[in-house]
Amino acid sequence: MNTQSNLNLTELGITENTNIYRNLPVDSLIEDTILNGEGVMGMNGAVMVDTGAYTGRSPNDKFFVYEPSSSDHLWWGPVNRKVSEDVFDELYEKVTGYYNIHIDNKTYVFDGFAG
Repeated sequence: MNTQSNLNLTELGITENTNIYRNLPVDSLIEDTILNGEGVMGMNGAVMVDTGAYTGRSPNDKFFVYEPSSSDHLWWGPVNRKVSEDVFDELYEKVTGYYNIHIDNKTYVFDGFAG
């Protein structure tokens, strides 16, 4: 299920990678997890994975671009940290470059909502 066109990735600068999978059914995710060697099926039917050293969220790694239209609407501090537009642009180029170079890597997208 390749859905690159549905994601408008070319508009984001990702033009080479076509191994993008969006909102796969649970059965497909389980199958890919096992086939990719990223997890195993437990005796009770649950998929088990080893997350390694990085097991939780990173609440101190949340950055927002500091620019006039939003600077007065955010609570700046240890949770919402400032980053310049130049830093954002550099990171954006790094990420899109990665996706355009590593075209054989699979990327899974999940449209999740809460609240």
